[in-house]
Amino acid sequence: MSKLTERAEFLRGLATGYQLDENKPEHSMILQLVDLLGDMAKELEETNEKLDQLQEYVEEIDIDLELLEDEVFEDDEDDDDDIYDAVEYECPHCGYPVHFSINEFDLDEDYHCPSCGDLLFPEDEEEDEQVDPEE
Repeated sequence: MSKLTERAEFLRGLATGYQLDENKPEHSMILQLVDLLGDMAKELEETNEKLDQLQEYVEEIDIDLELLEDEVFEDDEDDDDDIYDAVEYECPHCGYPVHFSINEFDLDEDYHCPSCGDLLFPEDEEEDEQVDPEE
C-alpha cells in the first residue's frame, strides 16, 4: 500500500470517527471527497505498478536489442576502418575494379577476378594466360 493510499484511508477513518451524516450537504460533500481521494489513490497505485512492469519489459527489450545489434552489426565497426585502408586494383584482363583491405591482404594467396575469374596477380607470364583445359 502506497503512502497516498494510506493517507486516503486515514482520512476515511477520520470521517468515520467524526460520525459525519450523509444527509447533511456539507457532510455528504466531505464524504464524497474522501471516497474520491481513496479511488484516485488506488488508481494511481495500479498505474504505478503497470508502469513498473512496463519499465522492466522495456529494459528487457533494450537488452535483447543490444544483443541483436551486436550480432548483426559486429563486422560494421571494423568496416569503418577498412574504408580508409582499402585499395582498388583493376583486373589486368577485363578491367574490373577489385577492392582490397590492406589489413586483410595476403601476398601468398591467389586472388581471382570476380568478373572474369583470371588470376589478378600472376607469378609469371605463363600463369597470366588462361590455360585451355582441352589442350
